[in-house]
Amino acid sequence: MDYLSVYKSIIRKSKSEQKLRLFNKKNKLEYYEDHHVIPKSIMLLRKPWLENNRKKSNLMNQPWNRVLLTTREHFLVHRCLAKLCEKLYGPTHQYTYKMFYVIEQMLNTNTDSKYKVTSTTYGCLKRIISIRGRSEETKKKHSASISGKNHWSFGIQRPESTRKKMRIYHGKNSKIFGTKQTIEHSKKIGKALTGKTHTEEHRRNNSIAQKEFHKKKKLQTQHTITPHPII
Repeated sequence: MDYLSVYKSIIRKSKSEQKLRLFNKKNKLEYYEDHHVIPKSIMLLRKPWLENNRKKSNLMNQPWNRVLLTTREHFLVHRCLAKLCEKLYGPTHQYTYKMFYVIEQMLNTNTDSKYKVTSTTYGCLKRIISIRGRSEETKKKHSASISGKNHWSFGIQRPESTRKKMRIYHGKNSKIFGTKQTIEHSKKIGKALTGKTHTEEHRRNNSIAQKEFHKKKKLQTQHTITPHPII
């Protein structure tokens, strides 16, 4: 398949309907998603100086590089970009990895099932991601995006009614309370964990976390225990 031709045809069609799509989006008549014709991730790889001067240069957000797409079109163009990069540069190239990673993020962040994928597409996606793996830089960015104030649930105060419902399904009311693993199940878990080792950094972090946990628990116990009055 000529992925470049398919990509160009979708972009041309959406460009020709740009005014109508802008009107529909503004009046909430239809749902559209913003797409960069030259992907931001690839542009940043080619021009790394844009990372710190993004607002000043605004090169990536020029009108010629932005277009409104439907969810189906948006998924298709990213699929075409991913397959095109894989064909031109190979499965381990940075461009290929970036394009497949974008598709993975699209699937993970849209929980209301805007995007539908076949088993073939899903298998291809996971294959490319697993071949190259995530870089340390990517891991740090992902960690920062879901930590502290950046986490979606940060600062959310749940009402008492919600807390009561959450408490119902814990302890004796839990579905798995009192259940025991079969010998066969235990053997499978043991087999899966046999030979698995953790890095020194992981062990060190785990040790620190455990110490902090027990320290907090000890402090809570000291505060809750009140001394008996001397008679």
